[in-house]
Amino acid sequence: MKPELNLFPVPKKAEITEFCGGTDRIMEETIDRSLPDEGYRLRVGREGVRLAGGSETGLFYGRGTLDKLRRLYPEGLPCLEIEDAPDFPVRGFLLAGGGNPETMKKLILQLARAGINELQLKIRDNFLLSGHEEICRKTGVVWTPQILRELDSLCRENHIRLVPFINSCGHFEVFLEEEKYRKLALYPHGGFAFPWGDVPDSGTMLAMNDESFDFLTGIYEQILPCFSADTVNIGCDETWELGDRFAEYCRFINRIAEWLRRRGKKCQIWGDILLQCPEALRLLDPEISILVWGYNDGYPFERNLRVFTEQGRTALACPGTSSYLSVCGRSGTARRNIESAAEAARAVSAPGILNTDWQFLVRPWCLMYGPLAHGAGAGWNLDAAVQADSMAAEANLLFYNGKEPELCRWVERFGHLSDILGTEIVVEDRSTLYCLFEHRFNPETIRAYGITEEKLRMFDRELGELRNALEKLRTATPEGADAVTELRHALDLADMGGRMAWRLLGSAKSGTAELKAKILSDEAALWNRYHPAAGLENALKSLNRMMEC
Repeated sequence: MKPELNLFPVPKKAEITEFCGGTDRIMEETIDRSLPDEGYRLRVGREGVRLAGGSETGLFYGRGTLDKLRRLYPEGLPCLEIEDAPDFPVRGFLLAGGGNPETMKKLILQLARAGINELQLKIRDNFLLSGHEEICRKTGVVWTPQILRELDSLCRENHIRLVPFINSCGHFEVFLEEEKYRKLALYPHGGFAFPWGDVPDSGTMLAMNDESFDFLTGIYEQILPCFSADTVNIGCDETWELGDRFAEYCRFINRIAEWLRRRGKKCQIWGDILLQCPEALRLLDPEISILVWGYNDGYPFERNLRVFTEQGRTALACPGTSSYLSVCGRSGTARRNIESAAEAARAVSAPGILNTDWQFLVRPWCLMYGPLAHGAGAGWNLDAAVQADSMAAEANLLFYNGKEPELCRWVERFGHLSDILGTEIVVEDRSTLYCLFEHRFNPETIRAYGITEEKLRMFDRELGELRNALEKLRTATPEGADAVTELRHALDLADMGGRMAWRLLGSAKSGTAELKAKILSDEAALWNRYHPAAGLENALKSLNRMMEC
């Protein structure tokens, strides 16, 4: 029987010519300009390996495929021919969170194996900012110049652009809630309502004036020397207080873009605000590229991308892993969202996709692996990704070297747990289960959103089945064992969410205090695996507050 080439990402053309007899000794490496820039041709024969790449990057990906073949066939390679190249020139992943340097270094190598060529890292108040030490102390410093330069160097070695994502207009709450910085706010004392109804007592958006500009460029001057990429994502999304000030907004962004251009940097922004007023596009610097994001089923990627591409602008489709704000993931939403984004990018000839993961409390790291892998697969070979049986198989190949298929199947099943309670999302991008943690329900509204005693009993049964499965599961790798520990913690969190729902329906369960104490203890034990130690105290306070019924 012919062996299958179980490679990820799936090559465009691959043929086994002989069942066995190939040798992995590289006899020849050449640059062939007739191949796509990131493409390669790999031939394994009895005499050895011949590899051609469209560039050094193509050779890099060809060597990566050879390494995967060595792991797949440790007893000897089959004779074969592979010719491959990615669908999109931009295959990105944005990670907003994390901060354990060793974890990040490991992730970079995994991204390279998946054909990812851009990693965006959210950075600002989690950087060691001179002159803003009080903010750093409050948030917990994650990144130092030395660590960032090490990550940047590792990325370049693996043909990945490390791009800083620096929020530069909205999302300034951590600064603006402090008296020292209130003068920089468009509305220093809040008073406006968020889209989900909360009314903050301080601003979230900078005033678009000289003082704010100087403040921002002072931050850029500290961060940008740590990054060699020629692109900066300056954010500018969710500027809640903007109102109808679109002309002022565009002028402010243009000023930032010009400052960056003089320093050899291109500028990206999120496109959500401009979608509210497309006519303002004529006021925006045409060299600024647009990131079109949407994280739920049915988001109109193609329609919204065309708002920008039909005016000659560069735009990327940005789906999400849907593992954040979820507790146990949202497997179905993640897959549909990623495929929709990639198909829309292809339809409008956009350069690619930027898959995103926003790290918040109440979710294990391993829940993002399936959607992350699926996004990488869709960026490299979209047709194969759409036809894949599951994200579980892709995650298994990328993160566990094919040794944890059962674990990955259970992780994907985890991602449907919240669906039992209902798919009506109270706040965008959140699972119903996560909304329970954020106290988005009350005794009057919980039934209106379809959470009933019958659904909770179904939820508890599935929770029990998942617990039993984890206890019986035998992992083959240290990484798999770590994932099981994380998933046990996730099930405790899910159990707490279910208890919150039962309480709202008038049927409080015993043992909740003990479960809460266990969750806090386990969160502390797991924290340093993926996060900086400095953030633990605030994380536990936030988690404790979330679990207050």
